[in-house]
Amino acid sequence: MKICIVTPDMVGPIRNGGIGTHVYNLCQLLAKHELTILFTSKVEEGISAGWKKAYQKRGIRVITHDSLDNRDPYKKAAPWEEWFLERSRRICEFLDAEHFDLVHFQDWHANGFYSIRSRRTGVALQNTRLVVTMHSPSEWQREGMQEWQTHVIPDMKMNFVERYCCQHADQLIAPSQHMFDWAESNGWKLAKDRRVLHCSYLEKAEKSVSKPDPDHLIFFGRLETRKGLGVFLDGLRLYNTRNSENTIRKITFLGKPGMHNGSKAEEILDELQAANPSWEIACEFKRDTHGAMQYLAESGGVVLIPSLLDNCPYTVIECIERKLPFFAARTGGIPELTAEERLFEPTREGVADVLERREKLTLDVSHAYSAATANHSWSEYHDTLQPLAKAPKAEQPLVSICIPYYNHPVYLPQLLESVDRIEYPNFEVIICNDGSPSPEANEVFAQMKKHYDRPNWTFLEKENGGVGHTRNHAAARAKGDYIVFMDADNLAKPPMLSTMVEAIQRSGADCLTCYFTAFEADTPPTGDEDIAYIYRPIGGSVAFGIVENVFGDANFIITREAFEGVGGFTPVRNASNEDWEILLNLAYAGYDVDIIPREIFWYRFLETGFSRVTNHYTNHQRVVRRILEDCPPAQREVLKDFALPIFYQFLELERQIGKENMAKLEVRPTPWHKHIYRFYRRMLKDPKYTRKKR
Repeated sequence: MKICIVTPDMVGPIRNGGIGTHVYNLCQLLAKHELTILFTSKVEEGISAGWKKAYQKRGIRVITHDSLDNRDPYKKAAPWEEWFLERSRRICEFLDAEHFDLVHFQDWHANGFYSIRSRRTGVALQNTRLVVTMHSPSEWQREGMQEWQTHVIPDMKMNFVERYCCQHADQLIAPSQHMFDWAESNGWKLAKDRRVLHCSYLEKAEKSVSKPDPDHLIFFGRLETRKGLGVFLDGLRLYNTRNSENTIRKITFLGKPGMHNGSKAEEILDELQAANPSWEIACEFKRDTHGAMQYLAESGGVVLIPSLLDNCPYTVIECIERKLPFFAARTGGIPELTAEERLFEPTREGVADVLERREKLTLDVSHAYSAATANHSWSEYHDTLQPLAKAPKAEQPLVSICIPYYNHPVYLPQLLESVDRIEYPNFEVIICNDGSPSPEANEVFAQMKKHYDRPNWTFLEKENGGVGHTRNHAAARAKGDYIVFMDADNLAKPPMLSTMVEAIQRSGADCLTCYFTAFEADTPPTGDEDIAYIYRPIGGSVAFGIVENVFGDANFIITREAFEGVGGFTPVRNASNEDWEILLNLAYAGYDVDIIPREIFWYRFLETGFSRVTNHYTNHQRVVRRILEDCPPAQREVLKDFALPIFYQFLELERQIGKENMAKLEVRPTPWHKHIYRFYRRMLKDPKYTRKKR
């Protein structure tokens, strides 16, 4: 098989974590295949340029994402996007050109987002199986770190794309049942085809010491909250108070330094040493995986792994396979690996208790995890993969294109000409004149009715009722299995309908929007040189869709059942955002709303567009009306009077300093809401927050 492993973490270019160790072992298992690794993070400073050679000697091709030459051709016209969205799009383009049989993605950073969406909607990677392994999604990490989201908008987007990958991958793998249970208990929808495969491990163990040294403790893992640094230190203090004759001689911290309760691990350990001068505190921060194993084998110290939340940690696997003296917290997926007698509760009392019984620890223990079994399971998984079933030939059901028309005499002929050139054989067109007052508009409408006097073209007229009412009126006459809405000032691209129909049939979605290319002229565009900008909505959850239209434009395809299920468009006269409203209502009602990641129609940008000449507050109130009606009073107040206003303050700050500068600002430790508060105080001319001119 031709296989690609896409990963933000790997042994070699960085001091890797668990994902990197998993990838390293997986590479060895897949050595008989044609294997490529696409590394998606930055190479750390000080890393030898020869780090790729260890892989190349085994016949493994290694590519870094920054070496990909598929830069966005629409970069100047495309909207600013988060780094992980741009990266996933470029990864998809690379994978599609390479024609792999199988791609392994990791959940963290959602490298597979664009690829999985493209495959789901039938626009790319149709012959490639896309697999995601759940290691440590961002939401799960924050729970373990006991932290709120710091950069709310990017974090919400990251949450969505990571969830999307785990829901729509062809297959989903987790190294522990815990990870599936955690995800489902937090409202995640997971792929139907999923399985638990404990992490593989192929390293040969160095000879360990025959007798443990109970006076030497080793904290093994990243020095941070999630890995139990705080619990470990609290347990040490409790143990001290319980035992006047403390025999602890040395404590080693083996892992990368991180943060705990806002403080750097290095500072915390300095305080520990100052408070306990009799202890030898050793900081082994710079050892790689192999160096850490060598240290553990030679020291004989008793290893503690006090994680608050963990999946299938290699720290535990390495201790099991090397028969090291260790205790691990009873949390996450660790109990699925470890003998009961080696477990302790991840509390200060649990740590203190295990320290008191460390001298009785024996090495002859039978654990649930077996590297041989795990390795066999991974090998068997790949060896028994069946070829992807060929997608059935897409049917060509009747599609009804519904077009509301109001005072656009110049644009309607252009739209209908573009519709007439659509490369799909089975559609009808329903154009509804919403009581246009302009004589010219009515004359053009009559001309078009005469020009397109065909059985599958219907021209309707009615009294003015607004765009939502007009769309509903047209849809009521539709005979198609699917309904597509188009505005009278936009233009269809020839593949629009065929792309939409294939996408909705392949995905099984209830409604699909799409990307578009925008132009500003009264005349039809002739090519890419006429592009004013590119629109690429991300999609998202109901929560994110409440504050921002992440779903797309009204130019969407929808099943009749879904359209009727939410009652169509609401006939509100003096407010815009009817497209956002119906798409949010669909998602809120549980319908599957997704996006085709292709620009398949032309959007005419008009300064006089309805959304730009109506009240922004009224428009947004329309969008969230149904959700607010369903909210209990307290939740309604939080949403209406806090969440939405603070979001608009964020947008105003973003408008003033620019999105790129906002992104730079957001990587600072200061949370985004504090920047908004400072901005707000400066608007009030608070001297404490007013910047002095230099």
